[in-house]
Amino acid sequence: MNANNVKYLKETYSKMFRGLEYFDVGDGWFHLIDELAKDIYTLETIPVCVQVKEKLGGLRVYMSYGSEDIHALVLKAQNQSEKTCEVCGKSGKLIDSGWMRTRCEEHA
Repeated sequence: MNANNVKYLKETYSKMFRGLEYFDVGDGWFHLIDELAKDIYTLETIPVCVQVKEKLGGLRVYMSYGSEDIHALVLKAQNQSEKTCEVCGKSGKLIDSGWMRTRCEEHA
């Protein structure tokens, strides 16, 4: 993810992303992470995010602890990522070309 998007997320959601060095995903998933963090900030307790990465073509977000609410929000973002191009954020699909990725037609 580009430096401007990382800076925005770390400044806007500093409690959640404190100590996180990088976001190991493409810029196309920025809006999914932003929406996830915004939703988590409505909860009573905000967990610390320990890792954000792509795995098997989908977004993976790991927290210091979880609840049913947090798990549901993370799962929602993960499911959306499997339909969203990791490069540009347009509608995409999982592609298995020896390496699972979620891409739109343009970035396939």
